Amino acid sequence: MKSFLLQLALKERCPSKFSLSVCCGVFIALSPFMGIHTAMVFIFAWALRLNLPITFAVAYLNNPWTVGPLLFGEYVFGKWIVGLLGWSKYLHNPAWVSLFNKTLTYYVGLPKICFWSFIIGASILTLVVSLLLYPVIKYLFTLWVPPMHEQRKINREAYN
Repeated sequence: MKSFLLQLALKERCPSKFSLSVCCGVFIALSPFMGIHTAMVFIFAWALRLNLPITFAVAYLNNPWTVGPLLFGEYVFGKWIVGLLGWSKYLHNPAWVSLFNKTLTYYVGLPKICFWSFIIGASILTLVVSLLLYPVIKYLFTLWVPPMHEQRKINREAYN
């Protein structure tokens, strides 16, 4: 997997485009809109002219062990934001969430869950993480991938 990602990085020569592709992939991977991640990859790649393979690979670099704690953290953060802003009395769950709340309360013992707390918390956290990650990825890309003229020089020396 590491060599596959390295090959994708070596095919992209622009640090800004690479970094934006990675950050959009991270945004999609952490996004609360489950079930439409693939559509989001194609829409983001088309609208922002991203590197599609990089965005797709990063968007699907997650595992089932991290999804639960991640979603719970997003919900807790959203609940804190909603409480901080005093929106809790204005936000009402959609009808289908009441069945979900009853199931969670019965099996897990969690009290009533606020759907909008999850959406708000997840959206804010994914946006902040993606924005903070951009300069880091761009810096690492410039360290790992040699500039185009250096790569050509290396290729010429390899053939001589």
